[in-house]
Amino acid sequence: MDRRNTEVVKTIDVAQFVLKINGRLVMKMDVEGSEYELLKHLARTNALKRFDSISVNFMLIRLNGDILNMLWSSLNSIFGATTK
Repeated sequence: MDRRNTEVVKTIDVAQFVLKINGRLVMKMDVEGSEYELLKHLARTNALKRFDSISVNFMLIRLNGDILNMLWSSLNSIFGATTK
């Protein structure tokens, strides 16, 4: 890695950011393969429940069955989904 062309940026925990917002929330997510981890994090922190609407552009990747089942279970418990 050529460190001469790097830039330091401040990051935030999106779940903590979401939990501080009052009012209705809508999210459009296109995070190039990180959507699974982000959705799991939002579900674990209860931040996912704050959204009125979520649109996700999923990358088609192979997931470990345990990870996929945990993600599905989290989404199902929050949104009451009935199909996979």
